[in-house]
Amino acid sequence: MNRYIAIPLLAFSGSVFAETYLCIAEAGAGVSFDKKTSSFDSQVYNVSSEEFVLSNNSGKWVVKRFGQEKVWLPCRTEYVCERQDGHYDGHFIKYDNNNFTAMWFVTHSDTDVSEDVTMRGRCSKIPQNKSNHSSRRH
Repeated sequence: MNRYIAIPLLAFSGSVFAETYLCIAEAGAGVSFDKKTSSFDSQVYNVSSEEFVLSNNSGKWVVKRFGQEKVWLPCRTEYVCERQDGHYDGHFIKYDNNNFTAMWFVTHSDTDVSEDVTMRGRCSKIPQNKSNHSSRRH
């Protein structure tokens, strides 16, 4: 009987681990602080080039910037991603409707300006190539 239980579990776990979303930013805004003048200013950012990949690889959800192999943020769940080692590197939140919010803090040492950046956009599930599973014939 254990044989019959193990097979469906393996099939299910493989499909969960392969989930991937492409998330494209549509609008961005934030607040900048100029250290020289001690002033805050609201900003609208062009975030049209900001794209992220949210994926479950080997049982762990992660966020990467599109085109990069390095993990930007590890995730606690499919919906909440952030560094968990005490350092702030941003947040990524995916909602049930597949919209997302990404946030981070940037300091420009050459200009003494720091920025809090928040952007919103949509995530689309990337269909998985099923040829790997269907190519094996029994």
